[in-house]
Amino acid sequence: MLEVTIMNDNTLAPLSLKWTGESQYELMPPTRDKTEQVFADGEVDFGTMLDTGEKRLFCTTADGLTVAEKRALQGEVAGQLNALREYFLLKWECMPDKALQAYLVGSVEFVENADWLDVIIPIKYQPLWIGTTEHTKTGGGTVVNGGNFEAPFIMEITGDGTKPSVIVGNQTMEYKNTLASGDKLIIDTDNMTAKVNGINAIWYNGVYPKLQVGETAIVANNNVTIKWRDCWL
Repeated sequence: MLEVTIMNDNTLAPLSLKWTGESQYELMPPTRDKTEQVFADGEVDFGTMLDTGEKRLFCTTADGLTVAEKRALQGEVAGQLNALREYFLLKWECMPDKALQAYLVGSVEFVENADWLDVIIPIKYQPLWIGTTEHTKTGGGTVVNGGNFEAPFIMEITGDGTKPSVIVGNQTMEYKNTLASGDKLIIDTDNMTAKVNGINAIWYNGVYPKLQVGETAIVANNNVTIKWRDCWL
């Protein structure tokens, strides 16, 4: 996954731009009201759920540029930003262990000035902070979500001619058909997808657990690998 880091001097590395002033705390996901739920004991939950955040980053280039240099830099920056239309990690130098997952949306706006360019970058970002380190666990044992919010994960199961089954906490993830040797089942509990060799896995039982905060017990064979990042609200 590509990375963009906002340095302590507001430079966006590796872009040739400087962020002009929004605080990192403005890049926080909004919430939206959920429909109230009335439970059997009469309790009403008026909770909220997190929504995808949107923000425009107002940036500027160095000054002192000639017309030709502005044109060349605009082309360079446009190419760099186009690569960010897939999810990338938006990081801060002052907070190296956490990041937001963001992606570029719409059109980047270039505003020409006498000897510099202003650049307005529209992004959307996921509602949780995630760890910059991706953890990996193969086989059974204990995994740890070191954040303060449940963490989705990706599970990869390599076929060995059996019907694979994995227990995560108290939930069982099961493929109800034989997974042939060499086939690969990939289950994404964030996007709630299961695919065998890139094709929807119709024999999967549709269980998509998350890793709770702290330790979670995993019962699995050595042909199973789990990848996750710690999550914070």
